[in-house]
Amino acid sequence: MLVAAYGQEAYLSETLQSLIDQTYTNWEAIVVDDGSPDNVASVAKEWMARDKRIRFFHTDNKGVSAARNFAATKATGKYVMSLDGDDMILPAYIQKCVDVLETLPDIKVVYTNWKFFGADTHTTELVYTDYREELLHNNIHVSAMLRLDDYRKAGGFDEHMRTAMEDWEFWIRVLSDETPNQVRLIPDRLFLYRQKVRSRNNSITDNSLKIKDCQEYVFNKHREKYLKYFGEHISADMLMFVGNDLMDVLTDTEHFHTLHDKKQLLHQGLKAAKKLARLRGIDPSINLKYITKVADELTRVQDDAKSLLNHKQFSRYQLLTSNPGRFMANMRRSQAMMPKNWGRKEIRYR
Repeated sequence: MLVAAYGQEAYLSETLQSLIDQTYTNWEAIVVDDGSPDNVASVAKEWMARDKRIRFFHTDNKGVSAARNFAATKATGKYVMSLDGDDMILPAYIQKCVDVLETLPDIKVVYTNWKFFGADTHTTELVYTDYREELLHNNIHVSAMLRLDDYRKAGGFDEHMRTAMEDWEFWIRVLSDETPNQVRLIPDRLFLYRQKVRSRNNSITDNSLKIKDCQEYVFNKHREKYLKYFGEHISADMLMFVGNDLMDVLTDTEHFHTLHDKKQLLHQGLKAAKKLARLRGIDPSINLKYITKVADELTRVQDDAKSLLNHKQFSRYQLLTSNPGRFMANMRRSQAMMPKNWGRKEIRYR
């Protein structure tokens, strides 16, 4: 168990207790204090004194990827999984994952479905289909289990990715694009992913900008794979990210009234198109007329959002479920603007 902890003093005990409660008992937990400003170290040392399976290390603050990689250098087991210092797993998690890896040698990655808890308790369904789909959307959470040898062969997590999506990029490298059926998703919801209250200094808009930067980094790093799988149709698949980014803007009340008109919506879409153009080395103007049409329909979606928000913070999930028929009708109209030969997919909100 690679347990990276930063600023999680209040939650680390719950995380470690969830390990002690496991039905599978032959585990070790390597807790790494990633230069945390709080008392993570004191909490970890208390648990280390209680249970010899828990080991503790302190490092300078280099980010969660570096902390996990450091922990992996100390690991001695056959299998490995990451568990952040504020998340939890239910008692059967490790046993179910180990059983799969022990009996199915062709499976590289195994994980269970998840639940959100904390500030937001709604559920979403993870569905893994194939490697091509994984290039577009991360459907494998960070606490999936794999063999330690495969972790090391992949080179661990990319330490340049300090803010978001480092697990997505990691799974792209762990999995082979030539081999089918490498992933097993157990339907039981045994992974608990903590949701925290978003501070004013960490708005949805700010977070969306970080995510877009990470997406561009991943696309550029794995450019050859994206061109191999999508070729001329890459524009249609990547356009889904435009909808996601605009939806982030619509549901951020702190910035909502400064980003509310079609011009601003279009501006956000064009920024995404230009990033895509840099990836492909093409003229971004070829997509502008389609993004303009999508912006028209997203303006209708925004009108729905404006009537619902009323200076309150709504998550995308709450917005989607408050008037799902009207909301999805508008989104489907915007999706229908894409040319048929683009290989349309449903726009996803996660």
